[in-house]
Amino acid sequence: MSLMNASGLPEARAAAAASLALLGCGLLVLADVLRELARPVKPSLHHSAEAAPVARAAVRAGAAEPWRSSFAFLGRRLSAHAQTCAYGLSWRAPRVAFAVDAWTTDDGGTLSLAWPTTSVEDPAGVAVVLPGLGGDARGQGHAVDACARAGLACCVFQRRGDGQPLTSPRFNLFGDTRDLDEAVERARRRFGEFLPVVLYATSAGTGCLVRYLGERGASARVAAAFCNSPGYDIAVALTRCGAPYDSHYYLAGVKRHYLGANGAMLAARDADALAACEKATSLHGFLAAAAPFAGAATFGEYLLRSNPIGTAHDIRVPILILNADDDPICSSKNVDDHIALFRTHPTAVLARMPRGGHCGFYAGRPWRAEPRGHALGARFLAAVLAGDGDDGPECHRR
Repeated sequence: MSLMNASGLPEARAAAAASLALLGCGLLVLADVLRELARPVKPSLHHSAEAAPVARAAVRAGAAEPWRSSFAFLGRRLSAHAQTCAYGLSWRAPRVAFAVDAWTTDDGGTLSLAWPTTSVEDPAGVAVVLPGLGGDARGQGHAVDACARAGLACCVFQRRGDGQPLTSPRFNLFGDTRDLDEAVERARRRFGEFLPVVLYATSAGTGCLVRYLGERGASARVAAAFCNSPGYDIAVALTRCGAPYDSHYYLAGVKRHYLGANGAMLAARDADALAACEKATSLHGFLAAAAPFAGAATFGEYLLRSNPIGTAHDIRVPILILNADDDPICSSKNVDDHIALFRTHPTAVLARMPRGGHCGFYAGRPWRAEPRGHALGARFLAAVLAGDGDDGPECHRR
């Protein structure tokens, strides 16, 4: 009997230790949840003195207001993933019908603007919406609704291979500024150039927006811009993307989206580049391998042509940037690396949120959650057009 007790003692101690460990973990999770439920999300604004008028428009739009995360009950860590997944699934997004205006580029590629079939009465401007990686008009219900509520007409810019199949062996994960230029001019002609054009981008769509505005500087025919969750330097941004999203989700989707039915056409253009894309094990690896399909001989050349951070300091239109520190896709390290940009930039304002995930920023009760980031961006664009925070709207009507 004594031998049985002696041999069972270590097992009992191990079981007790495991129970205490589980209890401790549970208490830590509970404390995390209670802490999140108790405190609102408090934004911080970063900008130069010269950008004060733009900051006033951002404040007028609500960029500095504290808010309650819809998924705070999940705790700090899980809330970020819930926000990100809700955005990716277009959770609670209104259904929108579109009329597609497609055209062929000089090299045989296909681009299009998808216009909502319902119109906005007496709009203040027209917003060109740039979706994220591989996105098209079908996933932009929240953006369209936010623009309509802010009094903006809008259209969704569908890049090569997005919303329509590739018709030439050319694509760019972050978009081509020449293609965006065609889209902006086409949107302007839709309204006879009477309405100012603004740009509204999420995730990867922000790369093309920033690069485009930086390349054109003060001559950009755009009145204002909004970027939701940019990655800043695309030379490193994708290397910081969380593994579940990188190799286990986005990579498979990107390969299916761009390579799938286009394999033969891409192979005829560059069989070695296609093989490298197919073998890529990460988004960053795919981006580097796909450089020839974006018109660059090497990845270095691609970055010189497409990296948004290379021209960000040359932007001269009012622009609001929105980032969350808990973004599992676009790491907060990207913001930290370039926070100094906002201390000297004449027209850029960063609204940095402690919580929000990737592009989500869902606020309010979970069953009535609304993506605050979308509404904030649309209100900012409308505030700039209305002249809120500066001497009047005419200085932004280009």
